Amino acid sequence: MTLPPSKIGDKGQRYEIRVFGWPLEDQWNVVGWAGNWPSARRMAKAFQKVPGVQGYEITDREAFGK
Repeated sequence: MTLPPSKIGDKGQRYEIRVFGWPLEDQWNVVGWAGNWPSARRMAKAFQKVPGVQGYEITDREAFGK
């Protein structure tokens, strides 16, 4: 099952990457989407190096929709 895209650019992407603290302080912000787990993990790890990022979260949108 694939969830319908919620925003432009996430069509067909299974994983949503969110970070806390960047670009808006004290908030979770969606920073991207990835089609597979290794790509999502790489993207999240890269964002973890951005000054201000306090944490990240990867959501499997396919599992969430079940």
